[in-house]
Amino acid sequence: NLKRIQRLKGDAFVKELKRSLGRIITNNRYYGMGEKGWLERSFDTYIRGSQGLIMFLNTRSAMLQMLSFTNFATEMGPDYLVYGKPSLEDAIELLKSPYLKGRMKGSAGDVLMDELINSKSTTWNNLVSYSSNFGYSLTKMGDVGAIFLGGLPYYVAKKKIYMKDMSEAEAKKKAMVDFVKIAEKGQQSKLLSRLGSMQIQSLPRAILAFANVPLQYNRIMYQAALDIKNGRGNPIKHLMKIGYYLTLQNMIFSFLQQGMYSMF
Repeated sequence: NLKRIQRLKGDAFVKELKRSLGRIITNNRYYGMGEKGWLERSFDTYIRGSQGLIMFLNTRSAMLQMLSFTNFATEMGPDYLVYGKPSLEDAIELLKSPYLKGRMKGSAGDVLMDELINSKSTTWNNLVSYSSNFGYSLTKMGDVGAIFLGGLPYYVAKKKIYMKDMSEAEAKKKAMVDFVKIAEKGQQSKLLSRLGSMQIQSLPRAILAFANVPLQYNRIMYQAALDIKNGRGNPIKHLMKIGYYLTLQNMIFSFLQQGMYSMF
C-alpha cells in the first residue's frame, strides 16, 4: 500500500505521512526531525518569547481570529443556510462540548503558544507560563468565538441532515466529529495527526508565527485545486472556495489587519 501511495502522491508525501504516523504512535511532535542543537533551541526560545510578547492581550489578533467563522459556511455550501437554524439548546450543547472547553482552557491550537505555556516546570518558566496564558486570553476568546459562531449553524445543519438516516444520538455524534474536523482544518492545530513539518522546523515556524493566515488560505486553495484536478467532490463548490479565499476573504483580512487600524 505504501508503494502505491508513493506512486500516486510522490516521495515527499510518503515521507511526511511516515512522520505524521510516527508522531501519533510515539506521542512526540518532533518525531523524525532529528536532535536540535543549542543554536536552534535558542532560536526557538527567542521566537516563542517574541510571539508571546507581541500577542500579550493583543486586540487585533482577537479580532482577526473572529474572521475564520466563515470557514464553516464555505465548506458546507447552501445547506449551511437551509438547515443551519440553531436553537438556544443547540448553542448551550455546543458550548458545553469537550472540544470548545478544551480549546478555551488550552492554547488555542497554536504550537508555539502551547510550548510557551506548557514549558518545563521551573520557577521562571512557571511565571512565563502564567503570564503567557493570561496574555493569550483575548486571542483564545476570539478563536473560540469564531469556532462557535461559525460552527453552530454548521453543527445543527449536519445533525439535521444525518437525522434523516439515523437516530438523534448518532446524528449528534457524527455531526460533532465533522464540526471538530472543520474547526481543526480552518484554524491552526496542535493535534499530532494534523501537524506539518512547517510547524516543527525552526525557520518555517518563525514565519508561521506571523503569517499563518495567508499560508492557511493558500493551503485550502491548493487542496481545492487538487480536488478539481483529480475529480474529487463538486468542482463548482471547489471553484467557489478558491474564489472566496483568493478575493473576498483576503480583502476582509487585509482591511481588518491594516486598513481599519490606520483610522485610529
